[in-house]
Amino acid sequence: FNVSGDGAAEWLRGLITGGLPKVGRMNLAYFADSRGRILTEMSVMRHGEDHFTLITAATAQWHDFEILRNALIDGITLTDHTTEYSTLIVCGPDSRALFTTLGTDADLNAPWLSHQKATVAGMECALARVSFAGELGWEIHAPVAHVAALYKAVTDAGAKPFGMWALNSLRIEKGYRAWKGDLSTDYTLFEGGLDRFVKLDKLQDFTGKAALQAE
Repeated sequence: FNVSGDGAAEWLRGLITGGLPKVGRMNLAYFADSRGRILTEMSVMRHGEDHFTLITAATAQWHDFEILRNALIDGITLTDHTTEYSTLIVCGPDSRALFTTLGTDADLNAPWLSHQKATVAGMECALARVSFAGELGWEIHAPVAHVAALYKAVTDAGAKPFGMWALNSLRIEKGYRAWKGDLSTDYTLFEGGLDRFVKLDKLQDFTGKAALQAE
């Protein structure tokens, strides 16, 4: 989901329990209900002072879009680009070498939780330095029309496909939490161990703040 418009940053701060990333960076953001329980999580990429991309799980597309749409105010634009873009996860200790083999103008030494526009295997995309597997890795975000060619290029360069069972094992080893597994509306953010994603001292009120303060 793309969010933009004057005051978009301030608007988002009032919806999430924590803070926003700097321009060129990304982070996880959590939304609470009135009881301080975990309503959903989204990754937030910041492109400009008031320009963001929010990414959520495929199964949460409509649910999370409604959360944002129902909170919209005048001057803020919200657009769902789900059908236009797709993502490839490329991770593992040799992933940097693989991108070099593919040919890319990306900065492969960019810091964790950064994102950049880049050309990979001759195709324009966005490269995010993040990995749910807990290994060295990136996400390639690209128009759907380019994904088949990117997938072929990545696998031709030596990458081996892996499935969700493998990814789930890897994220458990790293201690990353998963939505509807470790996290759900059954738990408050504090019960879910998400203390570092809650900023009770920020100026903006947010849904669930009073409940979390009381807890």
